[in-house]
Amino acid sequence: MDSFRPTVGDLLNINAERSPNKIAVVDPTKAISLTYAEWMAQATGFANSLIEVGIKPGDRVAAFLRDQVELVTSFIAVSKVGGIFVPMNYRLSAKELKYVLNDCASKLLVFDEEGCPIVEKVRPELKGIESFVYTGDQRLKYASLFHELLGESQSGDVERKISEDDVALIMYTSGTTGQPKGTVHTHRGVLAASEAWTRPAKLTPLDRSIALGPLYHIGPLLSNFLPTLIVGGSNVIQRNFNPNDTLQWIREHDISMMWATPTHLNMLTSTENVKDYDMSNLRAIQYSGAPLSRGLYSKIRDIFGNIDLVNAYGMTELDAVSATFPEEHDDHLGSVGRALPKTFIRTVEPNKSDPKAIVNKGDIGEIIVRSPCLMKAYWNLPDKTKEVIKEGWYFTGDLGRIDEEGYLSFIERQDDMIISGGENIYPLEVENTISKHKKVRNVAVIGTGDEKWGEIVTGIVVKADETLDEKELDEYCLQSDELAKYKRPRKYEFVENLPTTSSGKVDKKQLRIEFGAN
Repeated sequence: MDSFRPTVGDLLNINAERSPNKIAVVDPTKAISLTYAEWMAQATGFANSLIEVGIKPGDRVAAFLRDQVELVTSFIAVSKVGGIFVPMNYRLSAKELKYVLNDCASKLLVFDEEGCPIVEKVRPELKGIESFVYTGDQRLKYASLFHELLGESQSGDVERKISEDDVALIMYTSGTTGQPKGTVHTHRGVLAASEAWTRPAKLTPLDRSIALGPLYHIGPLLSNFLPTLIVGGSNVIQRNFNPNDTLQWIREHDISMMWATPTHLNMLTSTENVKDYDMSNLRAIQYSGAPLSRGLYSKIRDIFGNIDLVNAYGMTELDAVSATFPEEHDDHLGSVGRALPKTFIRTVEPNKSDPKAIVNKGDIGEIIVRSPCLMKAYWNLPDKTKEVIKEGWYFTGDLGRIDEEGYLSFIERQDDMIISGGENIYPLEVENTISKHKKVRNVAVIGTGDEKWGEIVTGIVVKADETLDEKELDEYCLQSDELAKYKRPRKYEFVENLPTTSSGKVDKKQLRIEFGAN
């Protein structure tokens, strides 16, 4: 007898049978709250409607949506019919949207009211799309209405055999190093990553989770939403991140678990009267995208108290790599923890593409990973795939070091390292020092062009106190016992806010453009 090997579409069935009346998803913006039984009915209805419009196994179905129930319902429904779900960045320009849709040859597009003007602009240039589904209320000549498709079919659950080796998801990279690349993930890989993330934050069916980053990113989707679904918990979906809403919803919706980036946490802790909010429900924060600076860590502890903190490390190509568990987090601040179960991590000599060129413990090298969560390939890019996957090892392009206990410290993207006067300088250690200054709200460090030194260290600073100036920061760095004097910034720029990528990370590429880097 064949053993049961679940796929993404089975997750909802399992919970609907086990806890049909339990709240599954909450959308405070739309005042929607669905039980597992109700959500299952909607996903099944939409899945059968997908079959009726001709979606076959392997067909790509794209979603150009803000975070909402329709997004995750589409993911489950597409998985049930054996299709491949393609969640897209809702901030894409018309040109970028056209590129992604044509690149993955999507057969059906689900879109919302905010995205409608961009979709209509590019619709004549879309090569493969045969059907459009609109989540708004206005009837469009060329699109079906999402809510009508939930109940059109009276059929039961979908009867299609889906294998865990089938492709479930194509998630596009942010494209900071060129055109976005589609990372191809199987059901096995998606569930392996999601299962791995249930452990560090100790998720249980009693948890209610919220992801502060958008669900078209692999972190919020596979590190928070799906893990909560796997254990049978409840997910709160926010349409757009607003610090005041998040702080208010923690009490109103009994949120116990939160996923965020340091950028989100900086905004939360900088919110006016933040201590006036009741956050006693919150027991854990899992964060990703960058290590916490010591300055931000201190603010989090001051505001949120002794809650569990988990630093999670992953990427679009491979979501589950390493984590610091709550019991070890504070003693290893700045580390991204140790390898998750079934995962190997090495640091090797950069630019050699050799998994055997391992550097000594404590030395900086390129981080490479072997894991069951690794993407299958880049979509239609076999040469790019071969460049980053060697002998089953994924070469991340990140620099890091592993200590004697196996703790991994992320140092920098290779592209972000500063070379000044022949010396390698890692921006993160400079940022950690400057962030501790009480008059600094946020800081990013980049290299900018210099005729004598090639590059000089430049600090881009958001003030917490308007009296702060360049002289005070320079004296602070000179007096620091943590930063070598040659590594301190030789130039400062003061800004109102730091630009961020769609994943919530500081956009250093944009900073380098704006401030004249090489």
